[in-house]
Amino acid sequence: MVADVVAPKAGLYDFELKFFESAAGWNPVYEVHSDGASDLEIRMRGKIYQNTLEDWKGTEISLLTGNPTAAGSLPDLLSVFLDIRQPAPRMMAKGAGMARMAVMEDTCCEDAAEPELMGMAARTNNMVRMATMEAEVSEEQTSTEYVLPGKRDVLKTGDNTADIRSYKVPAQYRIVTVPAMDQSAYLVAAVKPADLPVTTEINPSVYYKDIFTGKIWLDPDLTRDEIEITLGKEERISVKREQTARKTSTALLKPQRTVEYGYETRISNSSSSDAEVVIKDQIPVSQNKDITVEALELSGAELVKESGLLTKTVKVPAGGTEVFRIGYKVAGPKDKQISEERRRVSSQKFCPECGSVMEGGKCPSCGFTA
Repeated sequence: MVADVVAPKAGLYDFELKFFESAAGWNPVYEVHSDGASDLEIRMRGKIYQNTLEDWKGTEISLLTGNPTAAGSLPDLLSVFLDIRQPAPRMMAKGAGMARMAVMEDTCCEDAAEPELMGMAARTNNMVRMATMEAEVSEEQTSTEYVLPGKRDVLKTGDNTADIRSYKVPAQYRIVTVPAMDQSAYLVAAVKPADLPVTTEINPSVYYKDIFTGKIWLDPDLTRDEIEITLGKEERISVKREQTARKTSTALLKPQRTVEYGYETRISNSSSSDAEVVIKDQIPVSQNKDITVEALELSGAELVKESGLLTKTVKVPAGGTEVFRIGYKVAGPKDKQISEERRRVSSQKFCPECGSVMEGGKCPSCGFTA
């Protein structure tokens, strides 16, 4: 870079040269730290990169959340018109990238969709940790500036990371198992979405007692009452779930077939102290008036009818075992195949009269009471 400096006469002058370099930037990275007892600590760090082919020595660094060269423009909100159209024919495809719907001969309750991700990938963390002071925060209307303390070297190669900010998040700790999906127990921290310092999905690294346990996806979904952050497997708790019954019967005078199911889950505690374990299981939910689901045994678990989810907390004594059993039956047309679809059910309830979100069993818009 060459700059011409013109002065009216000979002398000593102070001048500052500013220019925009597009070959540099930064990305936020997040870490979740927990000791299993106190508040969660969520740390925001900045990963700085620059491709200017030279090292920056002793440089003052500020990190901005906005792009100073992107002015942007307000989008034009167009009208939305509705009309009736004929649906396109549905195509069924097979492959790893397609959503799979399991169609079974006599039931909707076995080998459903691919299991959802539980736990974390067991991998090592190659990021070099740098213990530095937190950045000074300056919040403006369109962006936030993080001024890093002191001066630092930003190398053209290598990992340039800096601590920016840390947040304390209240958490409740519990041991949870979902044996229908994964026969393991996990230590989780339950937090309220409104307490999280982020509003978009992030992929933080998790440290339990300063040991890296993996990476998770954290979605601050405000429609949920709480979010469970997985900290790692609880190796002292073993889980085993088995199918104990499956009986099919056909009605003589009705074109109907009934299938009864039974499952047993054994929770064992190998530690020297008692442990409370939250068991999450389920029974299917019918979406068709010709299909009925009846619970036969729930072992005292709490049932959410809209989702079919079961929850029960059991106290497993040191060196002991607790047994959790569920049973249900599914009845449907014997000449029809029953399909199943696994999806999340929103925790929000909507008013059947006006469609607004219900608050405490009452609609704040039209006054409807459930």
